[in-house]
Amino acid sequence: MQKCRVLAAAIETLSSLSSLRVDAGGSSLKWLHSVSSPPHLLRTLKLVGCLGEEIPYWLASLTHLVKIQLEHSGLKDGRKVMELLGELPRLRLLGLSGMSYVGEELIFRAQLFQSLTKLDISGLEQLRGVRFEEGTSPCIQRIEIGRCCLQSGIIGIKHLPMLRSISLGQGCQVAKLDELQGEVEAHPNHPVLQLLFDRRYHDLGDVAECSNAVQVQEATGESSHFLEPAAVEENSSQGIDRYIKHLPMLRSISLGQGCQVAKHGELQSEVGAHTNSPVLRLSEERSRHDLGGTVAQVGESTGESSSLHPEPAASGESSRSQAAGMAMANISNSQDNVLYTYNSC
Repeated sequence: MQKCRVLAAAIETLSSLSSLRVDAGGSSLKWLHSVSSPPHLLRTLKLVGCLGEEIPYWLASLTHLVKIQLEHSGLKDGRKVMELLGELPRLRLLGLSGMSYVGEELIFRAQLFQSLTKLDISGLEQLRGVRFEEGTSPCIQRIEIGRCCLQSGIIGIKHLPMLRSISLGQGCQVAKLDELQGEVEAHPNHPVLQLLFDRRYHDLGDVAECSNAVQVQEATGESSHFLEPAAVEENSSQGIDRYIKHLPMLRSISLGQGCQVAKHGELQSEVGAHTNSPVLRLSEERSRHDLGGTVAQVGESTGESSSLHPEPAASGESSRSQAAGMAMANISNSQDNVLYTYNSC
């Protein structure tokens, strides 16, 4: 906790700070609630870690904030969260990912989010619907959703006059996709509905069920085998190249954020040699997905120093620090851009 207090005090003293990133991985960021005097000139903010059920109250004072991204926050009171963020006068980008919100519905209420232009939602496993009320988000142009099962659908896009696109990405399933398509086509601004995969992949139809497994059709097409995501994770060190040759109708393999696979080169070769000419899609650069020939090991802690001015971490060290469960703050202003690393609080 001492290092958390040191970091909180450092944040309070940087009155001209314009960009702040605090990354605790899956650890707690509840100490941020104790910040009494936040940098009021902040324009971008990214918080990765558990904030508890509520968002820090001081975020309401960040009237210059343009971009906010929350990840693994665990927020539960959707109404309070959306009201606080929705009243920020300059907020243009809102990103909610990795269980940052654990409620079932996101409601964009009237008169809120008056400057928002882009909404990015990913990995909100409890989310069942997104609703836009009349008078909300008049400037929003892009909506991107991934890894969510929206059993109640996306409702109210007719109230978004500047809407240009809705993108449904990997793992996104939406109920009544035909109705959403109809609303898109009837919209006066002529937005587009962009689907990453085949329509059947994204459409829940009228049945409010979401698939929670990867279905692999056998060669005969008469039966199927369900491979739970956990099984893929456990076998990642073995690679998956030796299996795909048995899938004659395979069209693509997609490695999403956080997915690491052993012997990536061999997998690429198997894909290249496959008779159906499938594609291997990577959500990040190859080095982030490739474990090579051995299982990745978590690096050791970098030390116990709590100095406010440690040596900046090298580019290769930051990912190792995060894997070891360390809290990181990327603090920058017009004078510097330094990565400070602290042990988890």
